[in-house]
Amino acid sequence: MSKKIYLYIAILSVLYSFQLLCKFQNISTPQWFSSYFADLLCLPLLLLCTLVVMKKIKKIEVLSWQMILFTLVYVSVVFEFILPLYSNRYTADKIDLIMYTAGSILFYVLQKHILTNTQLN
Repeated sequence: MSKKIYLYIAILSVLYSFQLLCKFQNISTPQWFSSYFADLLCLPLLLLCTLVVMKKIKKIEVLSWQMILFTLVYVSVVFEFILPLYSNRYTADKIDLIMYTAGSILFYVLQKHILTNTQLN
């Protein structure tokens, strides 16, 4: 597997961890950062990890737009519709849906223009 895909996973993981650290340490950050940045990073990180697994298991080089759309819909339904019904920790927010969508598009562009130029063996 190329080091490049792991580099993208590492960068997204560090950014996600930084956002969580700021949130749980009550570090003052802009509202968009504390509320929506993790949602923006969620799908690209999840889909990159999925791509690594699918490459190993099924020899798939890229995730199709249908796979990306399925993941977007699944995450949106679970985190924005189902979990808020059962836990006060989760809140339904339309902007989260926008961030999930933007993250999916970011992954699609990243995969199409950067990762496909790199062999994932």
